[in-house]
Amino acid sequence: LQHVGAVLISSAAIMLLMSTFSVAGVVICFSLMNTNFDEGAFAGLLLLPVLATSVSFQILKRFKELLDFKTRTDESILYAIALNSCFLDFLVSCFAISAAIAPFLILGQSMMFWWPFAVAILAGLAFQFLGLFCVLPLIVGKKSRSLSRIA
Repeated sequence: LQHVGAVLISSAAIMLLMSTFSVAGVVICFSLMNTNFDEGAFAGLLLLPVLATSVSFQILKRFKELLDFKTRTDESILYAIALNSCFLDFLVSCFAISAAIAPFLILGQSMMFWWPFAVAILAGLAFQFLGLFCVLPLIVGKKSRSLSRIA
């Protein structure tokens, strides 16, 4: 029971961190561009944690299944397998979102709501990519080693 509680808490913390990472990307992008952070950017911030949490949950779930099934395989290989199994879904979602908001970027800053929305979404997606390939593997490796000591 202690192991299950530790896994749930660590998974929730990882998903919260990934959501925070994508939101931080939006804030960094808007501060570098000297753009006003208005309603459009806020609406983009509401969408990003949903996608970040969804993809993080899928990867963590698959990684946990692989850890339970293959006990002698290196954890970095298991994470790569878990990422590979979920990456196509994430890539298709990112492509669809980017294609849907591209017209608002092309029309430029004259669109008072939609241009900041599009910039926020694209900045958040870019940081989600960085998070999936750089941050999440480091965190998952540390958490899985600490959880193996608990069990």
